[in-house]
Amino acid sequence: MKKLLTLFIACAFAISAHAQKKLTEKELLGRWTMGAMQMSMGTIDFKSQKFTISEEAKEEFEGEEIDQLGEVLLETLAYAGDYYLDFKKGSMLEHNLDGESEGPYKLVSKNGKQYLTDGVDEDDEEIEIYIAESRLHFKMADEDGSDIIMIFDK
Repeated sequence: MKKLLTLFIACAFAISAHAQKKLTEKELLGRWTMGAMQMSMGTIDFKSQKFTISEEAKEEFEGEEIDQLGEVLLETLAYAGDYYLDFKKGSMLEHNLDGESEGPYKLVSKNGKQYLTDGVDEDDEEIEIYIAESRLHFKMADEDGSDIIMIFDK
């Protein structure tokens, strides 16, 4: 019984430690540059120019196909390595995700997660945003509903 209670307490601490901390404007301030992108196929690290295939995709591809997939994705998505976000005081954001632009942003909390919106349009797409391991994560879904996570470094 004592071991079960110890296990329960350890799990509770692990879960609470994993919970996302609420972001503040101060934490976001500054320029963040694209470091990596995670998708169902795997992860592209733009700094090292390496592709790591996901466990899910390993079931579909093997050997040389994996190398070719990595080369194609690195070449096709090379432009994304130039993406940046520049958070400024007064909840202003400059970025080049869909062309150069600057405008207001707003952090919205829902169901224990935070989302970034344009701060103007009530119907604007909400992008889940969080910091993990000192890296800023933008989480969104692609056309087939799979998660795409853009990871930025300061």
